[in-house]
Amino acid sequence: MRLPWLRARLRLVVLAGWDLVMLLLAYAGIYQLRIGGWWGESSEAWGFALAWLVFSYLLGRYSRESPQRSVALRRLGLALAAAALLLLAVQLNSWLARVLMEATRFRGFLLPWLGLVVLGSLLGQTLLRRRSVVGLPWLLVASPAEQQVLERELAGERRRWGSSEQPLWRCCRLEDLEAEVAAGGRELAGVAISTAALGTQRPSELGVLLAARKRGLSCCALDSWCER
Repeated sequence: MRLPWLRARLRLVVLAGWDLVMLLLAYAGIYQLRIGGWWGESSEAWGFALAWLVFSYLLGRYSRESPQRSVALRRLGLALAAAALLLLAVQLNSWLARVLMEATRFRGFLLPWLGLVVLGSLLGQTLLRRRSVVGLPWLLVASPAEQQVLERELAGERRRWGSSEQPLWRCCRLEDLEAEVAAGGRELAGVAISTAALGTQRPSELGVLLAARKRGLSCCALDSWCER
């Protein structure tokens, strides 16, 4: 099933799921080395994991990135910021709740665990970026005049994203939309259509867009797609 809601948030789900696995595996490993025995699925581990996921989400670590390569330093900075916020939250909780379990606090446990989590999280983001830099193409429905502008403007964007045998977008006329959607099927990311190309809305054209939406394709206005 190609659920539109899930497709729009697939990056968030994948990265958060990866981080959760890394969090728990790292916690279990450090617990075994530092204390010995099985960590027993303690509420503390789940609290640490939940705090990391919340801070990462609020900092935008799971949001879609720019195609530029300079995002590596930004990813590292956000991961370190999430780790710092988690350390601050743990220390504040320890002080307010008078938590005395030093075995899972600070240098002997928390810092090594956070180090593994940061490295593991960055590894997951790097692997996902390499697999998603060249994604499925968008179908751009525009008037002839708009298509000329698009081709000129997007020529530079192709160089920014890197060369690829599969284009990241292609233009089509409104009358060819139904055939293009039927032929593209699961090999399309979505449809972006301009108001100039749509003109007078006919039920058949709107039906094509609704059918594409039901099949899991994203549908949006062309100007919104260009802004993104």
